Amino acid sequence: MSAILLHIWGPIAIHSYGFFIATGLITFIILVMKDKRLNTLYLKNAFIDCIIIGTVCAIIGGRVLYIVSEREQLHAVLDFFAFWQGGLSILGGIIGVMTGLSIFLIYKKIPILPFFDLLATYGALLQAIARIGCFYAGCCYGLPCNYFWAVKYSDAHCYAPLNSFIHPTQLYSALVLLFIFIGLFAYAHYARNIKNGTIFCLYLLCVSTERFVIDFWRADRCMTNSLLSYNQYIALGLIITALTSYIFIHSFTEKTI
Repeated sequence: MSAILLHIWGPIAIHSYGFFIATGLITFIILVMKDKRLNTLYLKNAFIDCIIIGTVCAIIGGRVLYIVSEREQLHAVLDFFAFWQGGLSILGGIIGVMTGLSIFLIYKKIPILPFFDLLATYGALLQAIARIGCFYAGCCYGLPCNYFWAVKYSDAHCYAPLNSFIHPTQLYSALVLLFIFIGLFAYAHYARNIKNGTIFCLYLLCVSTERFVIDFWRADRCMTNSLLSYNQYIALGLIITALTSYIFIHSFTEKTI
């Protein structure tokens, strides 16, 4: 694994982490644009604005939560902006997108839940591809283990400890997220009478549960005074939010799809 895919000149290089995030984002945008549901939302020219705002909010939210939980990684003020080298919290990114896009959609008078359902259908795939970038960068690495599938890093540019066999937790996450994407995609395209907000609630529930569980095998956890990490508490909060919203949607709203 190499944290740098291509060294161009001096400090200029193509980092694995940034490359896979960009690949995931491009794939995500293409799939969303090909989805027939996009035409029913009457976004007109607002879709590109949504993508830009969502991307910026995801980076800001992901970076803020990462820095809050990993303060020792911030050696200088400008390090906050070096997100392409690694160091984004997926949960922080989700919270950032939810917050920023909700404000923008309300301002544009665009239905929030149908649009979030559309994004949630492909969101887990974006995350799965991004996790491959985490694997190459060595961030989000796992605890030591002696299983045959353990990985060992030797690139000094990686965040993971060198020359030690550890759990490839990034690949665990990528695989689980891929299955989440397949399940949500099938549900969105083949289920009947889906209520607005259902797919987004299921997405939020699944990815938060994935993070909560996988975190037990991660070595870079920022612990609290209990057995759980900061991110696990955030994941629990999102799980409760998703379950509460799902119950509300199916108790007090009408079928729309």
